[in-house]
Amino acid sequence: MATSQASIRIGFNSILFATDFSPASEAAFPYALSLAHCYDSKVIVAHAVPIELVTGMTAVPPPADLELDLQEAKQGMQKYADTDFEGLRHELLVEKGYPPAILTDLIKQEHVDLVVLGTHGRKGLSKLFMGSVAEQIFRKATCPVLTVGPATELKPQQIWKPARIILATDFSKGSFHALPYAIALAEENHAELILLHAAPLVPWEQQTEMAHYYQKRLEEMIPSDHEPSCKIDFAVRFDLAAPAILAMASDKHADLIVMGVHHTPFPTIDSHVPWTTACEVISDAHCPVLTVRA
Repeated sequence: MATSQASIRIGFNSILFATDFSPASEAAFPYALSLAHCYDSKVIVAHAVPIELVTGMTAVPPPADLELDLQEAKQGMQKYADTDFEGLRHELLVEKGYPPAILTDLIKQEHVDLVVLGTHGRKGLSKLFMGSVAEQIFRKATCPVLTVGPATELKPQQIWKPARIILATDFSKGSFHALPYAIALAEENHAELILLHAAPLVPWEQQTEMAHYYQKRLEEMIPSDHEPSCKIDFAVRFDLAAPAILAMASDKHADLIVMGVHHTPFPTIDSHVPWTTACEVISDAHCPVLTVRA
């Protein structure tokens, strides 16, 4: 049985929007603003000017190159300086250093409750060779991370208000950490919440029995001392996790996927692993994905 943590009301007092000024980053900005207006959050727009590391020594780029990069970053930030935040508290930051490390430090220093970022959605061999900065961030961050992948369909001028939310659960610690956020966001937005479990490699003759078993486990995730004010449904799919989540999100026209992710002691190395469930979902989902680290 889940603990009463799902009845906790969440708040995003400080939202960190991480940008590299690419179209992928720009696509995530409306989500940061929508959530900030919903929760009256402070918005921190941050960009890290990368300083490449050289094995065995501290990298010190030529002053002229660094100055040029800083000037370009300040020009990129001008767009946000000219943005109408409609009364929201906001701050613009340009830092120097390795982006995942800079953002991890900012989360602590600024007491960030949520990170919002866009991603190119690399997977397969592209991810193997180039890695995923987004995955490094959401596997290290001590707060939830909302990642907007390349297939997300929101237009920049739209206000995002999720009407249907999917919590993908494997009954792990990460799933139970993600549960309060899924419930709270559903209640805040009067949305439907669907708890989904994917069970691969179950013989068809056992699927009816296992469906009842997993249905009961899903129902038991909702604490007995909490009566959610949103509609909650439960679903079991017999498939690998990523295809099951993506198919459900497509079938139900989901506006948000919530899922727990595992903490890893080697996020830089793991960010090059080609086929992780979270990255597959983020790369192909037509809606943002909120990850909560165990």
